[in-house]
Amino acid sequence: MPTIIDSASLDDERLRPFVDLIHSSPAKCARDSILIESEQAVTRAIQSGLVPTTLLCTPARCARLAPLLAGHPSTIFAISLETMRRITGFDIHRG
Repeated sequence: MPTIIDSASLDDERLRPFVDLIHSSPAKCARDSILIESEQAVTRAIQSGLVPTTLLCTPARCARLAPLLAGHPSTIFAISLETMRRITGFDIHRG
């Protein structure tokens, strides 16, 4: 199973890639990183063989995605929507 972190604070350095995404430029992202926003797209990516290094999601989505990552060294930050909004600068789970 992946490592699940359910109590990350806003100043946690491990969340740096997700900070203020709404104002980010492509240059801010690591060259080998992609950002996938929907649960369905993340599921399809995992099923296609892409293994995420880090996921930022709500606890409910974490519960659904974690089993797909069994045996992979991924980290999942399972945090509230409000904390996610404060970190990223926008409402990730809009629909």
